[in-house]
Amino acid sequence: MNMVNDIRSREVKVLKKYSYLSSLNGFFWMCSTPLVTLSSFVTYVMVNDMNVLDPSTAFVSLALFNQMRYTMVMIPDTISNAIQTSVSLSRLRDFLLCSEIDLNAVGTKPRSGQAITLQNATLSWSEGSKPVLEDINFKVDSGRLFAIVGPVGSGKSSLLSSLLGDLRIVRGSIDMTGSVGYVPQQAWIQNKTIRDNIIFTGHYDEKYYQKVLKACSLEDDLRVLPAGDMTEIGEKGINLSGGQKQRVSLARAAYQKKDLYILDDPLSAVDAHVASHIFRELIGPRGMLRTTTRVLVTNNLSVLPECDYIYVLNEGRIAESGSYTQLRKQGSVLSKLLKDFVHRKSSAGDKSEELGTEGEGLRRRRRSSSMADRDKNISCPSSTFTHKEVIEEGTINMRVYLNYMKYAGPCLIAVLLCYILYRALDILSGVWLSEWVTDAPLPDGTQDIYMRNYRIVVFALIALFQAIAYLVGNALLWKVSIGASSKLHTLMLKAIMRAPLSFFDVTPSGRLLNRFGKDVDQLDIPLPVTTNFFLDLLFNALGMVALVSVNLTFYVFIAIPVFLLFVLLRQIYVKTLRQVKRLESVTRSPVYIHLAESATGLSSIRGYRVQDHFTDLCDSKVDVTQNCTLHGLLCNYWMQMRLEVLGDTLILSMLLFLVLSRDTVDPGTAGLLVSYSLSTVVAFNYLIYFSTEMEATIIAAERIEEYSAVVPEASWVREPRPKPGWPESGSVTFSEYYTKYRDDLDFVLKGVDLSINPAEKIGVVGRTGAGKSSLSLSLFRV
Repeated sequence: MNMVNDIRSREVKVLKKYSYLSSLNGFFWMCSTPLVTLSSFVTYVMVNDMNVLDPSTAFVSLALFNQMRYTMVMIPDTISNAIQTSVSLSRLRDFLLCSEIDLNAVGTKPRSGQAITLQNATLSWSEGSKPVLEDINFKVDSGRLFAIVGPVGSGKSSLLSSLLGDLRIVRGSIDMTGSVGYVPQQAWIQNKTIRDNIIFTGHYDEKYYQKVLKACSLEDDLRVLPAGDMTEIGEKGINLSGGQKQRVSLARAAYQKKDLYILDDPLSAVDAHVASHIFRELIGPRGMLRTTTRVLVTNNLSVLPECDYIYVLNEGRIAESGSYTQLRKQGSVLSKLLKDFVHRKSSAGDKSEELGTEGEGLRRRRRSSSMADRDKNISCPSSTFTHKEVIEEGTINMRVYLNYMKYAGPCLIAVLLCYILYRALDILSGVWLSEWVTDAPLPDGTQDIYMRNYRIVVFALIALFQAIAYLVGNALLWKVSIGASSKLHTLMLKAIMRAPLSFFDVTPSGRLLNRFGKDVDQLDIPLPVTTNFFLDLLFNALGMVALVSVNLTFYVFIAIPVFLLFVLLRQIYVKTLRQVKRLESVTRSPVYIHLAESATGLSSIRGYRVQDHFTDLCDSKVDVTQNCTLHGLLCNYWMQMRLEVLGDTLILSMLLFLVLSRDTVDPGTAGLLVSYSLSTVVAFNYLIYFSTEMEATIIAAERIEEYSAVVPEASWVREPRPKPGWPESGSVTFSEYYTKYRDDLDFVLKGVDLSINPAEKIGVVGRTGAGKSSLSLSLFRV
């Protein structure tokens, strides 16, 4: 947790620097309109012989300057987006330019009658690194079973990886022909049902499917599952034991009906009796795969007599090769491995175990194993293991806004005051300009120099204080926004760190990445940017409506209905956009999940040569989330068209009222009203847009709060606390102990009574899924 907080602290420092630059950038661009206005008017009156600024000149110019204002305001955000785009493109370019594996490194023309041929191959994991395999001469005849054995770290798995093209060929050559089925040492399980994991990219064949289940000893396991093979098994097969995951991986390979099978120690995770059954029924000379080519890496040396040929690796080289009988006679590396193997088996009390043991005793033991697996398997009423991501509906709960404002702190009030002051000064500058152009001239038609300079100085001071108010308000807004997002991030992190393990069982890692990644990012940058525009436009629109209404009382009767139409349109628009944004957030998680899952199983995906299939799956998931983005843009276009019509109606009504009131409204006021009415329409359009965008962005806070409210595990320290000297001795006692992984599952340990005395060494044994790991985890309250 401290590591995450340290990384977040560094990120916040960068965000603060970004906020300072953003505030200064916005300050300079925001000052541009008042400065251009001031410099234009000052220059005009200075070069004008009469020193007079007339209404027609002033307000036509002001109207044009105000039309430019919102374009100028957008420039800082556009520059920021352009810089971020440039950085993102640079990162993508660096990634795309990374060295890739040579897809043509493994040839397709081995020697006649052979499925695999390696000639004088020296291989390494990356360019310039030390070779892990040297001078390998390795050939595999088609339709036969070849075994690869050797000490730990001798290069067995690396040799198989080279067949998949994962290693770089320093010299020599590799050739391989036929379709490939690959079983990695660590089983790769997708977050799907057991059937989907086995069928993989193939088509369902009931008869052959059942045959595969029997050969892989999965039939009894499926009987105890609530939905059989249609039971979802969670991310990375979290709900299966290691042996069950390995058997599912074997079943997947067998079901694909490949020509060549590359098996990386597939029997290591299952007990001896299940291993015997799988070898006999699937891998061995009488198994389902007997007509295919099989390359088997194994540490279970008891199967070697059944293999056609054996390669022994030692320190990255082939130490010896030949049939089992030939190698036994040589009495070298293999003999030493066999002695170590027999010694381990003897120590484990398995001297009498031999490959091929059959009979009722084995069947009984397999049944007991399957029943023991029930403790680890899914026992919930439905087949679904991973919970669906919640999609909220309707308006955002006011609690979300209140909590966000609470995390923002009291500085939020200062932010509001700064924006109010900024807009009040903006209106004051317009009023001051109106007074300026209506000043009575001197008898000779010129304007008093003193009064002119006075008007210019006050106008400049108003513009200066206006810019300062914006700078302070924007800087404070960034400060409170980053503070609020940091507090929400911390709350979510604490909640996730204290969440029970059952939460992670049913929550894919992609969802957590989405919340800690994209959702937090939405609060870090887009929300303060959107809020800045919203507050600016809100007080601008309110001020303009008030100004026009004071000078044209009858205008209120037109403004109110039009304003209500604005609100009605916004309600229709925001309902749709809000839900589209929620869908966009939710549909982003499957993309992360798929990418993480694909990265984990990259060797298997390459081994089965289904890269195009997984690429298409990724594209389809990206299309779904981009479809939501597209509909959000279409909603925006729908809204903009209607806002333009309403805005034009508002301007037309105001102009009609000015014509009707031409006898009571002076030219200066009329010019001011026209100028600000034009900018007010633009402000209303942007106000509706940014208010909905702000509400859509605050959905990120809603999603973060959802994970911040995860029910925590039991408290770390329970009352009454033990004595200060505890534990005085290393004794452990279980008394009628029951436990389960989740509330909706069956008990995995039932009525355990166990006492362990101090200084005792206790061994816990049992068949696959009997509860050994559960007993250990219970000591840590996991």
